Amino acid sequence: MPIIIRQCAAAGMRLSSEGSDPAWNTACLRELIDHIVEDHHAHLRSELRALEKLTGATAPRLYEGDRVAELICVLKEDLELQMQKEEIVLFPAILELESASREGRRFGHSKFGSVRNLVKVAERSHSQTLQALEEIRRLTNNYCCQAKHTSGAGVLFRRLADLEDDLLWHIHLEIDILFGRVAVLEGETQ
Repeated sequence: MPIIIRQCAAAGMRLSSEGSDPAWNTACLRELIDHIVEDHHAHLRSELRALEKLTGATAPRLYEGDRVAELICVLKEDLELQMQKEEIVLFPAILELESASREGRRFGHSKFGSVRNLVKVAERSHSQTLQALEEIRRLTNNYCCQAKHTSGAGVLFRRLADLEDDLLWHIHLEIDILFGRVAVLEGETQ
């Protein structure tokens, strides 16, 4: 069973499948990385900014709202940094590894070290993201809006649930598919 699915199940989260899922296990890594950056990273950047604003307006009226707002702010900062690291350091190293494999040449290390070590850093960050999502889910009672909440809370909770769905799929694509394929490639090019 893929890593992210096990972690989601342990946390009471469910990984929903992405609508039109090409065969990411066999697509070239460039396609997969482009999909992650253009679809998931772009969506996350936009949605996290919007959620931060929405939370600022809604959180003061929610039980544990300050903590939810704080977690969203931390999640936004952490994810923005993580996505930047992936786009500037990790993904280019993966593409160089794929190129070396395709050309039948050795690939030692990127200028930042082995791709395996870069992947470990990304996995730790993803683990922290999952913990923050789990706490947000707990604080919002599984994103259930109670009658006493304002309509803004309902919008916030729906958007948080959608963010979780997208993030879980995004993390699944990276950890279970991209990073899994990278480990095999790195072994082949040593």
